[in-house]
Amino acid sequence: MLRFSVTLQALAIAGVCAFWGLASIGQELPATQRPGELSVAVYAEYPPFSSRDPKGRLVGIDVDIARALAERLGMRLSLREQGADESVEDDLRNAVWKGHYLGGGTADVMLHVPIDPVFAMRNDQVAFVAPYYREHVLMAFREDKVEGGELTPSSLLSLTVGVEIDTLPDTFLLSTMEGRLRDQVRHYRTLPIAVEALLAGEVDAVVGNAVEVQSFAAQKPGIGLSRVALPGLRTTQWDLGAAVKANAGDDLGARLNEAMMGLQQSGTLDEIFRRYGADRVAAGITPR
Repeated sequence: MLRFSVTLQALAIAGVCAFWGLASIGQELPATQRPGELSVAVYAEYPPFSSRDPKGRLVGIDVDIARALAERLGMRLSLREQGADESVEDDLRNAVWKGHYLGGGTADVMLHVPIDPVFAMRNDQVAFVAPYYREHVLMAFREDKVEGGELTPSSLLSLTVGVEIDTLPDTFLLSTMEGRLRDQVRHYRTLPIAVEALLAGEVDAVVGNAVEVQSFAAQKPGIGLSRVALPGLRTTQWDLGAAVKANAGDDLGARLNEAMMGLQQSGTLDEIFRRYGADRVAAGITPR
């Protein structure tokens, strides 16, 4: 981790302030690998959080949050696309504290990581900071397949349900009701593909993470949304935030916490989620 002298840092701050006009006067920039630049890792091919649009531009909720954080800190933003490895632990190693064995270095920050005390104890090479929303599970369903357009636990038994493979909702659907739903579950590589199957009438419902379900299925004619009870699963909702290297600059984590809180208080986080068709649930708050 590169750090720079007070004098050079002051000059860098002045330069960044002049260029961006946003840094707080009298407040030093947090120490990062490249002075004045905040490199942020986001997942590749993960809409609506981070993906390429038809013009090849990186867009999404996490991309906009990274941009807003850098702007609030008065720093240049450098985005890094991070392919998902076999586990989040692998992703943290590759993106934040060690780097991939094929090279490429690390980012200062990685977004979209779970904020969980047990998970944090298993990953002490990084510090978890700046929670920005709470995720939970949601179902989108064809209203003409559900009597009265209202979903009940028993109505699941008559539905074919699409789900992204190897996810928490997938685990739930294969194990709940003593496995009675297994023959009705259809697996898809991603949730957007599952939603396409729903809209094409290939399945009656889709279960997935709420923000993704809302972003791709909400406001579609004849499609209803419902929360899903997940009996038997330890985790039914979880907070997402950022991770930095455990021995990163003394104040990087604290400054990210402060900047994220500012984005929440100003309404910027809510506006970013609405931009992609989703309602944000604040970290620590039980979804209704």
